[in-house]
Amino acid sequence: HETQTGAMAPPISFSLDGKQYIAQAVGFGGGFAAEGGVVAHGWKVPNIPRVLVFALGANQELPPREVQTRPLPKPAPATASAETIARGKDVYQRHCAYCHGDGLRTGGLNPDLRYSPPEVHAIWQDIVRGGVLKERGMVSFAQFVSEEEAEAVRQYVLAEANRLWGEKR
Repeated sequence: HETQTGAMAPPISFSLDGKQYIAQAVGFGGGFAAEGGVVAHGWKVPNIPRVLVFALGANQELPPREVQTRPLPKPAPATASAETIARGKDVYQRHCAYCHGDGLRTGGLNPDLRYSPPEVHAIWQDIVRGGVLKERGMVSFAQFVSEEEAEAVRQYVLAEANRLWGEKR
């Protein structure tokens, strides 16, 4: 049956009042959300987390899938050298990709940094090294990432945001 999203969990079967049901959790979570963002983007699969329950003889349909569009703010230009941007990519892949997605393509649970508005870039060091968003799960990476490396990651994010901006135009 079409789930309108990724089917990540195995189905279960249960009986209630003499009727058999099959239930399955769908949507992104776990490794697919964290590390499979590239696949999700390639397949153009949206994240619609929910539990679907099926029964023989049932005739209900899923509601129509909403088309999700997200505006990409026009990014500032990347101003660093190609070498610095490549270094930023390496640091990103080592420290950021697990939560924010391989190659900046998140599965949808955590922010896609390419869509970061200017306000985020303005406090980048405070976020990455200072931990100002720790209450939202973004702890300080100061012990792992230097100020220069955090800026290199920001430049990598800007370079990729500009690449995406060009593709969407």
